[in-house]
Amino acid sequence: MDIKDFKDHLTDLPPEKRKLFAELLERKQSLKRTQDAKQNFLDFVKYIWPDFIEGTHHNCKHATSTYQVRVCILHVARVYHGP
Repeated sequence: MDIKDFKDHLTDLPPEKRKLFAELLERKQSLKRTQDAKQNFLDFVKYIWPDFIEGTHHNCKHATSTYQVRVCILHVARVYHGP
């Protein structure tokens, strides 16, 4: 079941149960962010540095070949060190 399935029924719960549910949901989201940070470097950076602004030069997921990876690395180097 998804959280959306419970949303309509939350108003039927007593206030202390709604508070507990909100705390558990927040804990679940925190664990998800932690897990994502362990699996992906950019997620880790965003976890440690919440104000981090991701640019296209930070992400080379679109690279499908060794050549494209090299081009992406050169692009990142130019951004940080100039032309």
